[in-house]
Parts: sequence; structure tokens; C-alpha cells
Amino acid sequence: MVFPYQQLRVGRFTLFVASIVACTSSEPVASVPNNGMTLDAKVRRGATLHDELLQLSRDVPGFAAIYYDSLGGLVVRSTVQGISDASRSRLKSFLRRYTTASVDLDPLVAGMRILPAVWDYSTLAVWYEEARSALSKADVNSTRIDEYTNQIVIGVSDLSSASQLAADLTRRGVPAGALRFEQMGPAVLDASLTDAVRPRVGGLRITNANISASCTLGFKAYILTESGYDFRYFLTNAHCMTITGEVTGSLFLQPGFYQTQVGVEVENPPFFPCTAGQCRYADVAVVQYDDTVTHSLGVVARTPGPNNLLISGFTNIQGGIEGAIAGTPVKKIGAATGETSGSIVNACVDLSVTDRGITYTLLCQEQASYARGEGDSGAPVIVVDPRDPNAPYPVGLHWGHNISTGRANLSTMNNIHADLGYDRYQVQ
Repeated sequence: MVFPYQQLRVGRFTLFVASIVACTSSEPVASVPNNGMTLDAKVRRGATLHDELLQLSRDVPGFAAIYYDSLGGLVVRSTVQGISDASRSRLKSFLRRYTTASVDLDPLVAGMRILPAVWDYSTLAVWYEEARSALSKADVNSTRIDEYTNQIVIGVSDLSSASQLAADLTRRGVPAGALRFEQMGPAVLDASLTDAVRPRVGGLRITNANISASCTLGFKAYILTESGYDFRYFLTNAHCMTITGEVTGSLFLQPGFYQTQVGVEVENPPFFPCTAGQCRYADVAVVQYDDTVTHSLGVVARTPGPNNLLISGFTNIQGGIEGAIAGTPVKKIGAATGETSGSIVNACVDLSVTDRGITYTLLCQEQASYARGEGDSGAPVIVVDPRDPNAPYPVGLHWGHNISTGRANLSTMNNIHADLGYDRYQVQ
């Protein structure tokens, strides 16, 4: 299957992938040419996939879920039989933002399977607001509207607590049949808290000098100022900062024989109140490069495979997509484990996170099956068009994993947009 691209714009930040490099060779890294990209004048405010699916349910009668099956075929769950031409057109407009530019949506939508559902997404979303409040409980680690089972799924550390939670929710009007509980451990952040960073070579791995946290340099960003474009920014995870949700001016170093300062933290969105307690949409922060640091736009380093940090080449980025529906194939390129492949398992999961004594919820995160390790936090996650493996499409930032299932967690581009509070990118 082939997936479509978009330009990346986050209000005053426009995103590109930086030259993210990890290598074990002592040879200097060759310079990488900049990729010419232009701003898209049409922008929209950030919204999560949950918001998009809720609107889709209002526009498409009976809509309950959408995902790709194991063969790459499109599946839609619906409470009604058949689908109108208007609904097909609306599904295509949604998919255009969640697939890459080269895919022909007409045969994809024409060949989709329509499977039955008991409840449409709008109905589940009302009950889900009640279920989401359970994340404030210590034993509850995740909640989601499951694409495959048409139920609200609540992940708990101990299934013995499920009966009491189910009773509480049914008293608040949630049907017992709409609930499912699964044993799910807490989400774990993938920063590597070590004093020494190995390998001692620059590019992909960055270190917070204030707390000795090793992470991965993610997407490049620039801002449009009165005097022109300012290209001196990149994104990584907020939990790689000294404090999550507060700008403290964290200093970042590029590892090497001599630790070289790369930049300083300038944006780290605060938490906001939600039914789960305190929330954010994305694990993201913005770092401004030092003036003396050289950097490239619109490229990504590639490695030969998992746990291999040798550079096998550089490729240009073809734009980005807002997020990915379940079943979309993805790759992660990180400082700890290199380039690993998998697919999106669940496309919108609320996850409880505890970071240095602070507990909060990351809303509508994606979970994937690619391998990861400590130090991969901030790693770019990309969709690769199988007909052109040298043309990746950015989809989000990796930030952690689930301790019991091993699933990787990432914040998508639309969540990054929503959290930073800037304008969203649009399809060209």
C-alpha cells in the first residue's frame, strides 16, 4: 500500500526532519543537501484523531471505526448497511490527510470492507468521556475506543479491579457490553538516564546537560519572522527536558570526544486540566540551535536495520501526514536501536504517564509494533512508501513503550500541532 504526503506547518513553526544521524564509525559525517520545501498558506488549528473521527461519525451515518487489515485493505465498521456516495466522498477527504500522496483513494475506498458495529463512534465517544476519568485512578494505565472490537477498552495493572470499575461506569450510564478490560502495565519513557553516552559520535543522540538524559534529535523546525525564515529549531520529547511542561532553558549537547553544546530549550507546553487529571496532547518540546551549529533541512539518516547505528545513507523527506490509522506500516529511527519497522496497532490511546514524580495523561497517542530502546525518545517515526523506500513521510515522535505489551508509543503530527498551539499543515 502507498501512503500520501502533506506539508508540515505548525503556526510559526514549520517542520522538517533534521539530519538525524547515529554512527559507530570514526569517519566524519558527510554534509547533506537541504531539501527545498515551501510554506502552505492554508492552515487549520490542531485537532486529535479522536476529534477527526468524532466529526467523521457526524458526517457519515453509522460510522464506528476505520483501519487497514493485515493485507493493507481498508476496513470501515458501521452500524448501518451500505454506504452512500456522499459518505464515500467524506471518507476519502479524511483519508487524504492520513495517507501519503501517491495512493489512489478511489479504488481503496471502492474496495473497502464494511463490517457491522453495534455502536457508532459518536455514541461511544459520549460514554468514553466517563471512561477516561478512570485514568485518574492509580491502577488504570490506558483507555481507548478500540477499532477492532467496537468497545471502550480500559487497561489496568490488575484485572481484579475491573469489576468495581465496570460497576462504577455502568451506574453512570455506560452499557456493560460496551466495556472491555485488559491487563496493561504503565507507559514507560525511553530517555536514557546515563552519565556517559555511547557511541561517542554526533548527530542522532543528544544529551540534556542538566540531567544527563540521552534522547534523539527529532524533526527540524523553522519560524517565519519579519526579516525572513529562522531555521534554528528542532523538536524532541518534553520528558527529555529538565522539567516536563515548563521551560527551564535546558541545555543540549552533541556527544563526542568533546561535548559540544547544540542548543537550548525554548518551548515546552504546559499541562491543562482534563477529566483524567492533567493532560497534554504530545510529548514534545522545541530546542533552538546555537548559532555556531550547522544543520540540514528536510533529510533523514537511515541505518541498515535494528540495533545497527552505522549510517547507510540519507534521504529527503517528502512532507508529512497528520497521523496514521491502525494498520499503517511505520519505521522509527532512534539513537539507541537505529531503524526498526512495525505498524500502528491502535491509533488513539489515552495513556497515563509518571515522570519524575508527576503523573499526567497523554491524549490520543498511537501505539505501534516497532522495536525501541532507552535513548530512542524523540526519534522520528515515518511512513515509507513501499514503491519508493527512499521517500519517507514523517508521522510523529516516538516517546516510550508499554511495560507489559512492549508496544511503542508515539505522538503524531496533529497532536504536536494541537499541543504547541500553532497552525496545522494542510494537503497540497
